[in-house]
Amino acid sequence: MTVRLNGRFVKHLLTDRDMTARDLAAVAGISEATMYRLLGGEAFSSVTLGKLALALECHPTDLIEAEGFAHPHLDAPVAQAICS
Repeated sequence: MTVRLNGRFVKHLLTDRDMTARDLAAVAGISEATMYRLLGGEAFSSVTLGKLALALECHPTDLIEAEGFAHPHLDAPVAQAICS
């Protein structure tokens, strides 16, 4: 299983907050180069994930996607429709 930063979701959060990746890097206390590598699918540490989650005011699991597994937030409407 490969775990990556969910770049689409992070970009969505940035748009909602009128922020750039550069802004997020500054608020999270990571380098811009690291931020762009993460958005490009590079590996990351739990410490870096925590910094991003704090900066974006969300749960760390909201920011990740595991290859081969659907994100629970994306499946919730489907699951609710099936169980109704």
